[in-house]
Amino acid sequence: MLRDFGFNRVCFIQESLAATFGAGYSISCIVDVGAQKTSICCVEEGMCVENSRVNLKYGGADVTETFVKTLLFDSFPYADISLKRRHDLLLAEELKSKFCTLNEADVSVQLFDFHLRAFGQDTRKYTFKTYDEGMLAPM
Repeated sequence: MLRDFGFNRVCFIQESLAATFGAGYSISCIVDVGAQKTSICCVEEGMCVENSRVNLKYGGADVTETFVKTLLFDSFPYADISLKRRHDLLLAEELKSKFCTLNEADVSVQLFDFHLRAFGQDTRKYTFKTYDEGMLAPM
């Protein structure tokens, strides 16, 4: 690649350090939550603090799976949900983004509804209640 593009040098920068520079900060704590892993690294004065680096082996996909399991345990109306089907996975991701939180002020009994859209089927509307499921899953 260096020969094809004619670059003279290459510089490898850790992702958290690049994010800190890109945001214009000299001190920060970067938390990167991916689908399969979560990485944490603190940056101080342009250097990664070695003792602060943490790599957790779970991410957003695990939160989605846990969220669906807690909903099903608490009598979720669409009991046939399966994360192996694309339309169910998209529904679960949408519900996770809307209802999962770590803010304790948002935890209360609330009534919500959602629409199930599956290929070749009519759209169905479901209503369900949540309490602390949205906080338990990310925790």
